[in-house]
Amino acid sequence: MQNIEKSIEILKVWIMKQPHLTCNISDLLLRKFLIASNYSIEVAKELIDIFYTLRLRTPELFANRNFYDAEIQDSIEIVDILKLPKLLGTSQILVARLNSTDIDKYHFQAALRMFTIFDDVQLTTDETFNDHDIVLIDLCGFTMKHLSKLSLTLTKKVLDYIQEARPANLKAVHFINVPNFMDKIFGMVKPFVRNNVMNMIHFHLPNSTALYDHIPKELLPEEYGGTCGTIAEYKQEWLQIVTENQSMVTAESYWKIDESKRINKSNYEEKFSTPGSFKKLDID
Repeated sequence: MQNIEKSIEILKVWIMKQPHLTCNISDLLLRKFLIASNYSIEVAKELIDIFYTLRLRTPELFANRNFYDAEIQDSIEIVDILKLPKLLGTSQILVARLNSTDIDKYHFQAALRMFTIFDDVQLTTDETFNDHDIVLIDLCGFTMKHLSKLSLTLTKKVLDYIQEARPANLKAVHFINVPNFMDKIFGMVKPFVRNNVMNMIHFHLPNSTALYDHIPKELLPEEYGGTCGTIAEYKQEWLQIVTENQSMVTAESYWKIDESKRINKSNYEEKFSTPGSFKKLDID
């Protein structure tokens, strides 16, 4: 691994030679691309390209992200998406859950947009440089009515982004408080999950203590039997950070690229027509 600052400068020079990459990419984000690429400059170049290209191709999730949109505000009210403050080794812990069963305020697409807003703010402001992500998805309160609102098209698109383009490597995904219809949920999304990610997934029934075999209690919030603060506290902290950075989320200069200026279009079409070929998530 060469000096990271030197690697960042090499990436900057390369970006300047890619006329379609018209967006502003900070040193902080470039560092995260390098970490997610195991510090390989060539892999980081590929990851940068797919990151911005998939976003352009997925306006359902990444366009018109007004933080104060009514449905996004409903999502913020009933969905908790946040990171926990302490690392497990070199891995950060992310939590997603419903905090209300109000089905009228559950808007699947808006909830995914809320995720992209929170995630973009984390990627561009959080100076914690972790190697992997551990994701906790709490299904307490998730019902068949919620499942009926799930869009398979959007599910595939968000999973493609997370698995292929997001500059972070998954280490584990824990579904906790899984309902008795989990087979229906997983049966719907399984076709979109990469094989290596399948091997990272763990299921925990309600009242199970098996999660503690993977994550010690001192790293978990009180809602999960831990001693590390509460979800409500951390959510408010992240809401404040997101609110302060809302202009960055909606500014095209941070995210928009111009495909009409891409130099090697034939190579581009070949690369982007082969799902699963862009990013290896389990880089050690």
